[in-house]
Amino acid sequence: MIRPFSLSDLESILQIENQSFPKSPYDWITFLNLHTLYPETFLVYASTNHGQKGQKILGYIVFSQDGHILSIAVHPHHRRKGVGRNSSGG
Repeated sequence: MIRPFSLSDLESILQIENQSFPKSPYDWITFLNLHTLYPETFLVYASTNHGQKGQKILGYIVFSQDGHILSIAVHPHHRRKGVGRNSSGG
């Protein structure tokens, strides 16, 4: 399920960021700034297949209104499974 980013997603986003970009990950301040600047276009892909645990964040994207991608990443265990496509299942 694709949905807007919420502050409760921040810890999961930071984990994905650190695994995806170990040499130069964005920090929590950067993500808070992105959320402030691009609230409509900061989206997460969340899986609801985790029963009582609720949703698990599998990836995220932040882009500008004109379509410029500012950041995108998918959790390493969920890459090459269609998470980054708009028609993915998960």
